[in-house]
Amino acid sequence: MMQRMITSISGKATATLVKPIHCAQVEGQSDRFEQSEPAPLKIWLLHGSYTGGHASAARSVKEALEEQCSQARVEIINHADLSNNPVPFSTAAERALEVGPISKALRNWGFELSFEGAPLHRWLLRQTVKVEAFLTEDLLDRIQAEQPDVLVATQAPTADLLSYWKEVQEIDTPLHAVVTDFGAHQIWSQEGISRYYVAAESTRDDLARFGVDKGQVSVTGIPIRPTFARPPQDRSEMKKKLGLDPEKPFVLVLGGALGAVNFNKTVGALDDLPCDFQLAVVCGKNQGARQALEAETFSHPVQALGFVDNMVDYLDACDLIVSKPGGLSTSEILARGRAILIFDPIPGLETQNARRLTAAGVGRWASDLKDMGKHALDLLQNPVKREEMEKAALAMGRPNSAADAARQILAAGWEHRERLSSNGI
Repeated sequence: MMQRMITSISGKATATLVKPIHCAQVEGQSDRFEQSEPAPLKIWLLHGSYTGGHASAARSVKEALEEQCSQARVEIINHADLSNNPVPFSTAAERALEVGPISKALRNWGFELSFEGAPLHRWLLRQTVKVEAFLTEDLLDRIQAEQPDVLVATQAPTADLLSYWKEVQEIDTPLHAVVTDFGAHQIWSQEGISRYYVAAESTRDDLARFGVDKGQVSVTGIPIRPTFARPPQDRSEMKKKLGLDPEKPFVLVLGGALGAVNFNKTVGALDDLPCDFQLAVVCGKNQGARQALEAETFSHPVQALGFVDNMVDYLDACDLIVSKPGGLSTSEILARGRAILIFDPIPGLETQNARRLTAAGVGRWASDLKDMGKHALDLLQNPVKREEMEKAALAMGRPNSAADAARQILAAGWEHRERLSSNGI
């Protein structure tokens, strides 16, 4: 057996006796070494959502973990599927958007209280989590039976649930949290979480305001797929690749995974602008919106798209992006250094994102369709202004976010193994 040195999150080096397997070093080195004892790390990435962002972050971290440690056993678990609650708490915020104006208003109020750090709101949420824990015992049983080495939550209610089980000593697994927006509210502040991965310094400041030690927070960026870290591509060449005119400005319209935007009105407002450009609209799962766009006649060339698996190509080709400010999609845009025109953010998390992005100089926030058209025309006619925003976006972007988080998760897993070994477990 050989002695392997692992750099811990705290910066201390620990020695572990292992046999050779194929697993990447965990702290800032790209070469690989062989090791097979102890058994491969078991890492679970958990959320309780049926929308795109939380699952996307988990998939990005999984890909990075498996790249760095090829024999790690990484599993993504949607704990809403294991709940006996017909309406799991983790799905409440997304379901509120589907029900009606009263539920939306209550949702918005809840987020306002959470960002303010209202004590009564925090207490009520903890009582809800106790009920949810009782109704999600199948997940607890799995954790206790299978003993993963690290748990990573990519959603706040999930982090709350897992932290509660740690606080009542039902589990002793290291718990990490990936904050998937640029603002962090008080639900993320949990005693059981030992490491956070966040978008920006301002997100770390949010957590500190709610009592989290800044030393527990790593500013890695929100995890995105490794393809967004590829070298810069020529804009004109990427337009040709996508069948676009390389000489015309290209506006990309995004509506998030669910396509939660009135695309016809948005594209109609852009189509009224008195300048020459071309558009592509990514409708996501909203096939009705795609079909409606395809049935319309516009004065500018318009591509109506569903889900695209080459989003990085579209980002590299575009000159301006009109988008909702979701945490994951915005992180992808920043990684490719593109200017964002923010439109129609959902009150709560997205409005917090919009404030952070405009303050950083990477985006403009349009208040309505007329305002959106005004900003779009200004940016299309002023390349220098777009270039300034693109430079700010590149400075804020973190294309290696998933890899940076994965290295620390692996380090925590090996530390946990070493602690169990030293205790004779």
